[in-house]
Amino acid sequence: RELPGDTIPMAEMVELYYGILSAEGGMRSYRRALGSESLIKEYRSLQQMASMPFFLRASLAPLLPPRLGLLLRCTGGKSAAEFFALVSRLKALRERVLNKIFGDADVLLCPGPALPALPHGMSKDLTPSFCYTFVANLLRTPTAALPTCRVQENECVYDSGEHRDRLAALAAECMRGAAGLPMGVQVSTPPFEDESC
Repeated sequence: RELPGDTIPMAEMVELYYGILSAEGGMRSYRRALGSESLIKEYRSLQQMASMPFFLRASLAPLLPPRLGLLLRCTGGKSAAEFFALVSRLKALRERVLNKIFGDADVLLCPGPALPALPHGMSKDLTPSFCYTFVANLLRTPTAALPTCRVQENECVYDSGEHRDRLAALAAECMRGAAGLPMGVQVSTPPFEDESC
């Protein structure tokens, strides 16, 4: 069966994913756990946003395109109460969404990443294109990625629709020369049913 469009609240999932990941502020524990290794490029942008003072993030967010504004608003240091409020929201969301999805279904089939394999170094700016993997991570559903097709020569464009922001420009750049790269779907099963996936 096809799920209603509001079954998976993507904006809230992105907000919770980045909010929890960056809740410590400058990602101190994450960096400490790395020891002498350096932070990968993909997390440097998140660390920069998370390290900004609240007043600066709050002032800049409304000036940015909506998707970037959301990322800036949800990152950054949180008090213990704010962190646990995010965790409580995540638990409630997880229960609500899992019940809707797996109430009478054994698997969830959803899009894979919105873009094919990214050119080296671009993932640091294009992690939002992997929003359906956020869903799998936040819902704790075992998930497998299945290639289903390859990008055709006439599909090497990115239609950004209403979005005219840096993410759309980078996605368009990523699509140039993408012919032949695999695209696919994700198959998820309920939590703790890994053998079914």
